[in-house]
Amino acid sequence: MKKIILVLLVMVATVFSAPHTHDGFFLNMSLGYGYQDFAYSASEISESGNPFIFSIDSKGVSTEFDIKIGGTILPSFALHATISGIGNLSSEIESVIEYSGERESFNQEVDLFMFLMGIGVTYYINPINIFFSGSVGITEFDINDSQMSDTGFGFQIALGKEWWVSPEWGLGVSAAFTYGKADEVNGFGDMSEYAINIMFSSTFH
Repeated sequence: MKKIILVLLVMVATVFSAPHTHDGFFLNMSLGYGYQDFAYSASEISESGNPFIFSIDSKGVSTEFDIKIGGTILPSFALHATISGIGNLSSEIESVIEYSGERESFNQEVDLFMFLMGIGVTYYINPINIFFSGSVGITEFDINDSQMSDTGFGFQIALGKEWWVSPEWGLGVSAAFTYGKADEVNGFGDMSEYAINIMFSSTFH
């Protein structure tokens, strides 16, 4: 019973940190828009010995959301879990097939989504409230709501500024760069994506 009470006291002390300070519980929720570049390539040698190459390329407007949740381990320095997702708003992609020296390209409507889950840190420079954030983790790619990749590697870095709007809540804006890479689920090729987005955030800290 004493251990349970001690844990509850620690949780309460973590959540109710001092006002206008970066300490205690950390929760950041962001949504943004920008530019993304997705690429997929696969190659195979046919029975006749001719190379068969298939590639997909998509560039255009993207949307990104992310959630970071954790706590302060040093003054103004938060350790957190990161969950992020990037989707393409410009859904037309170009597909290219090369076989026996011939090249054919065509456009099609496809929904692309990259998912990143990992661990990260966020550091604030006081009192100007400028922050740096970085996360690394695993990535997966979905195409038309179907998983199309094995688990890969990805990261996100961000630079921004926040303004206090209450004793514990701040609103902010940042520039984020997110990258991910993974092998195609059947092992024929690999896919990668990077995105540069302007993010608008709400933070409890």
